[in-house]
Amino acid sequence: YTLSDRTMQLTDGTILHRIQALKTFWDVLGNIVAKGDFGGWVQSEDNLSHEGRSWIHNEARAYGKSRVLDDATLHDRAEISDQVVISDTSAMYDHSSAMDSARISGDTRMMDYATIQDTAQVKNAIVCEDSRILSNAIVTGARIFGKAVIGRNATVSKTSDYICLSQI
Repeated sequence: YTLSDRTMQLTDGTILHRIQALKTFWDVLGNIVAKGDFGGWVQSEDNLSHEGRSWIHNEARAYGKSRVLDDATLHDRAEISDQVVISDTSAMYDHSSAMDSARISGDTRMMDYATIQDTAQVKNAIVCEDSRILSNAIVTGARIFGKAVIGRNATVSKTSDYICLSQI
């Protein structure tokens, strides 16, 4: 890919560049990216690897020192910033976000308004709806949904490891 001449400015003054595909390929989720297609937004080429089949689709954004590696993808209006790393075959959709030094790996899916921040780690999990993963939490192989908040030094390794409280 290359950085196109299309730019946008965030409210904090950060300039993002729209990416453009230099070759046709299929991302790991089966989406075709054709040569010449415009993708999402990056602050610099350091945000999106040139290796593997990683891609940033639609209006998704990666900036700061964040990195999209391997075959990971960002879709819709998903956003990563600061020193976040998303890798392997993980994907973020909708308005999901990741910030600080969070790590997303394995075959993780983040969607809706899900958030991961601080030094939290998510691997081979589904994090959706308005869930938040924070502090030093580690989530592996679980589905986190609703308005769940997983934080501090919590470790969740299966969906039954936490309780989701909701209003009836």
